[in-house]
Amino acid sequence: MREKTTRKDVRQIELPEVKQGFTLIELLVVIAILSLLVSILVPSLTKARELAKMVVCETQLRNIGYALGFYADDNGEYLPSGRVRRNKGYFWWCLLYPYLDSRDYGDNHWPDLEVFLCPTQEAHYTPGSIWSHCDYADSYWFGYDRAPNSAPAPEYDPAQAKISQVLHPADTAYAVDSKSGVLGGPYVYGATDPRADFRHLDGVTANLLFVDGHVENLDYSEAADVDFGEDNIQR
Repeated sequence: MREKTTRKDVRQIELPEVKQGFTLIELLVVIAILSLLVSILVPSLTKARELAKMVVCETQLRNIGYALGFYADDNGEYLPSGRVRRNKGYFWWCLLYPYLDSRDYGDNHWPDLEVFLCPTQEAHYTPGSIWSHCDYADSYWFGYDRAPNSAPAPEYDPAQAKISQVLHPADTAYAVDSKSGVLGGPYVYGATDPRADFRHLDGVTANLLFVDGHVENLDYSEAADVDFGEDNIQR
């Protein structure tokens, strides 16, 4: 015969007490774990962000390389020099606008195009300066206006080079990351020129555009050995 359960017996059958919330020690442990994870992940995310900017810069320079090829096809194999039209003050990148943007901007009016603005560069321009529109510099050895602005403007600068005059296009750099604004400029003598800018990956590397159209990301010592046309252009 089943025993009869009394009300007193029911009161004695109780569920175990459930703890509410965290203790101070448990909370401190969680905070320590989260801090450790943040210290591990943040540098990785920052590095990934910088790497992404570098890749975008490489893509932009590669597109500029395509534009250079189209320009050379339309202009007797000549590549743009630092300053081609002496009486109007056009710099090399201005001559590439028709190959990168279909809009007609008119003479001496060159708004910023994203392709000329490196995402790693924090300050892209100095207001009022035509240098403001490009974060890249071409090589002095491909020709630069050495005459006064008042001199007659030939169709091509006498120092301009043709693609066919470049002995080793895959080993000859045409352009490189450069400092913007007054400290920058439309040309450099080489990667060791102070106007070149090693701004990628925490200021360690720079992107170089070669005459054959490929782009390389190099550190200072590697880029210092690259010819910018001083030895590889046959006049």
